[in-house]
Amino acid sequence: MRTTLVVLFLLILTAACAGDGRKAAPEAIYDGLIPGTIGIVVANQGSSVIVLAVRSGSAAARADVRAGDRISSCNGEPVTDEREFERRVLDSQPGSVIELEIARGTQSRRISLPVEEIATAVQV
Repeated sequence: MRTTLVVLFLLILTAACAGDGRKAAPEAIYDGLIPGTIGIVVANQGSSVIVLAVRSGSAAARADVRAGDRISSCNGEPVTDEREFERRVLDSQPGSVIELEIARGTQSRRISLPVEEIATAVQV
């Protein structure tokens, strides 16, 4: 039941964010029914995108991503907006890899995270 609610919530959130008046998002890379995830929750903080939470056991947790880390780039492109970043992850094909540049304090590093299907990632 929890899995169904999480998937439903994410699909509703994705639909609600689609019509926010900004320019149209680029064509989706992945056209499957189940979107991808790397196991993090992000938010805008000023002009930065900050990690708020990391799901235990996720690709991000295995790569030692932590709450408070700043995401500065995704697949070589700057990240300045949480919605745009979330769209990039959701549009990524499960099984593909996302390259992130993450800063913690004054340290910066690049990591590669495998994209997982949301339905697989949230099973309990």
